[in-house]
Amino acid sequence: MREFGIWYNCGQNVLRIYITAVIAIAVAHFVRAEDRVVRTIPEALGLGQADFTTPVRFELRGQLLSTLNGSNFIIEDNNRQIKLTFPADRHIETSGEIKIGDIVLVRGHTMLLRGFFNCFMVESAITTGHRNLPSPIRTTIGEILDGQHDLKLVNVCGEVTAVFKDDITSEWQYCIMRDGDKVIYLAVLDESENPRWTKRIVGATVEAAGLCGYSLFGLRKFIRPGVCAESPDAIRIVKEAPDPFEVPELENPQSMSIDDVMRLGRRKVRGRVIASWSGNRILARTAEGRIVRADLSQESTRPEPGDEVCVAGAVTTDFFRLNLEDAVVRRLPPGTIPKTEESVVEENRFLADIVLLKNKVHYLGKTVRTTGIVNRIFQTGDSEMRFDIDTARTRMTVEANPMRIPVDAISQGCKIQVVGTFVTEGDNWRLNAPFPRIREWSLVVNDPSGIAVLERPPWWSARRLVVLVSVLFAVLVASFVWIYALRLLANRRGRALFKEQIARADAQLRVEERTRLATELHDSLSQNLSGIACQINVAKLTAGDDETRKLLTTAERMLQSSRTELTRCIGDLRCDTLEDPDFSAAISKNLDMLALPADIRVRLDIPRHKISDSTAHSILCIVRELVTNAVRHGKATTVEVSGDMDEHNLSFSVIDDGCGFDIAGSPGVNEGHFGLAGIRDRVNRLGGTFEIDTAPGRGTKATINLELTERA
Repeated sequence: MREFGIWYNCGQNVLRIYITAVIAIAVAHFVRAEDRVVRTIPEALGLGQADFTTPVRFELRGQLLSTLNGSNFIIEDNNRQIKLTFPADRHIETSGEIKIGDIVLVRGHTMLLRGFFNCFMVESAITTGHRNLPSPIRTTIGEILDGQHDLKLVNVCGEVTAVFKDDITSEWQYCIMRDGDKVIYLAVLDESENPRWTKRIVGATVEAAGLCGYSLFGLRKFIRPGVCAESPDAIRIVKEAPDPFEVPELENPQSMSIDDVMRLGRRKVRGRVIASWSGNRILARTAEGRIVRADLSQESTRPEPGDEVCVAGAVTTDFFRLNLEDAVVRRLPPGTIPKTEESVVEENRFLADIVLLKNKVHYLGKTVRTTGIVNRIFQTGDSEMRFDIDTARTRMTVEANPMRIPVDAISQGCKIQVVGTFVTEGDNWRLNAPFPRIREWSLVVNDPSGIAVLERPPWWSARRLVVLVSVLFAVLVASFVWIYALRLLANRRGRALFKEQIARADAQLRVEERTRLATELHDSLSQNLSGIACQINVAKLTAGDDETRKLLTTAERMLQSSRTELTRCIGDLRCDTLEDPDFSAAISKNLDMLALPADIRVRLDIPRHKISDSTAHSILCIVRELVTNAVRHGKATTVEVSGDMDEHNLSFSVIDDGCGFDIAGSPGVNEGHFGLAGIRDRVNRLGGTFEIDTAPGRGTKATINLELTERA
């Protein structure tokens, strides 16, 4: 029983531990990752893969060591470094310009870049101070290869064996640095078009300061540690480069590893040039029969086929044979390299091996004869032309120099015979590239007799038929589009003409209707008013007392005013000036009919189609009354009528240089003067305001403001 009790207690303890662990895991699972904030560099470096799959917030403070070409931050705190990444659009919140050496507070989140790169994505960076950068650690290439100084500022010394430009990010130059049998890459940021410093350091011993580590430099990932310098100023020459040709001869080893090839540094070979192509590439055959490809530096002049040369450069490989890159050339005296004659490889055996992917390396540098149909032609430069030919079993690329080879007679579809040197194109091995690319293989023609046209293409071909059909189809489509466009234009112009005719007919009908009304008013109402005026005149002459004569005089004035207004209305009905689309011209024509002895200037920026006929007639009557009063009563010699309108209001004014009058003492309706009263009545009906600014001895300004409505 005692043993049973012991085992029972142990079981209970294990069960408690298990339950506690399950609860802890469940709580950790339900805690949101975004509520967690990483605040120190050691804590950030200790995050696991799950912390990048599910984003975690970070808030890190440190000194900015490098910006790595603007795509990353390297910050340091308490001798611990970390790399932070910018978003693709590089849009982050900052407190101003951030410089190397600043103390920055960086916020962001973790993420998987491109699905498998762990990165710390920056959202904001705030500068909180500045201090001098720590002194670079003086180290060796061996210590860098051992990974002792990851993401630290270092100062390293070594011999530069080659310099080349990155083929992805052209602003980066890569220098191969070696110290004995140890080799690293020095990446240098330089955005200039033609850097001059590169040719000075090839072969020289230099001291370079920069950032060390397994890191992204541009778009390249270092397979092994390297050093990144912010500018060429970070490189100091310790020992000048010797004569580039004072290097050992290139050995002919049976087998070498990639590291062994990189340790060779710079070597030279002597041979005869058998092919030159792609601007800076040559193929040379040594006296022993070895074939060596050399990629010349920008400063070197490419030799011609047949030249005897000494070529010196950095040894590299494309996995097939040893090559020289960043090479320089020195021509040798004629007869230094014995000339060897080689037989031409015939087409059948060559094509059979090429199709079966056999012996491509074996054919490198050999003279090959083949026949094919020209498929396409394209010029790659002033001194380079390439064209593809379809042979009996495969397609091949032919390269020729149009300045030495007569290629003008070659056209697409020609059947030609080509005799040229077989070359393979491929990238040299790079420390910072996983695998070199095998680009293509081609025939380089160096002899003017290397290309012979066997048959000309027929004039009529399937391609020309396709071009002809395409042109006819394009013409047909263009014709349909043109006809459709003409139809649309005709319909649009027809509708516009129809609307114009409707408007003209409507205007004619309105003119005829107004003429009819004017005739009826003149024949009936006008004659009746004339009879009433005669009766009042007779009554005034026969009246027995002054009061009656005064009343009859007032009645006579009122009747005269009514007759004048009726006459104007009849004139307006007979006149078609308001049909004029130019409102200023319509008002001017109507005022000209008054024959007033004054200079009347009209400028009304009022679109006629935006106001109704009744509003236009009211404005005409108001302007005419004000201008008539200014000339007849105010003795004005100059009258200016101006106005404009916006979306909701219309305003105009009449200004004269007359004698003015006293508004308070001016006669009104009781005295038989209805001009100003009639104007106020019209303005009130239109829902506007009427203001007069005048005084005896100076001119008068009358201003009318109308609020436009949908029926205005």
